[in-house]
Amino acid sequence: MSLVTIRPLFVVLSDPTVGLAGGLIGYGIGHIKGAMASWRLEFLIVGAVCAAWGVVIALTLANSPLTSRWFNKEEKLMMLARMRRNQTGIEAKRIKWGQVREAVTDYKTVCHIASLDMSRRTCGLNRLLSTVDVLRLGLGRKHSQRRYQ
Repeated sequence: MSLVTIRPLFVVLSDPTVGLAGGLIGYGIGHIKGAMASWRLEFLIVGAVCAAWGVVIALTLANSPLTSRWFNKEEKLMMLARMRRNQTGIEAKRIKWGQVREAVTDYKTVCHIASLDMSRRTCGLNRLLSTVDVLRLGLGRKHSQRRYQ
């Protein structure tokens, strides 16, 4: 199985993991007592962590495997051979509109994007409805991800 087919699988499988981690983080931040509303505090804390992570990625991640600092020449040649096998290319400076047209009209690509979109919508709806259900059960705002003050 090629990496081109495995990578979207990781994207789909990461959604429940992110939901679990987000719920735990939200629960912990919801118990912080302060002058600021807990949902605002959550936005500030999670936003600061995401911004810091974005800076780290921008400074360390190379544009291409061939320009990375941490791979030796053998590893770079191995990655180049893998990209050639997968027909993914190394770097494109211009958009090739024929390839865009081919991707938009390819039924497999359209079905793949539609299935990813429906998966994301389902997971998002599941998170929203589980929060509403917890509030309906009378467990209080601290037991759900929704904390309005």
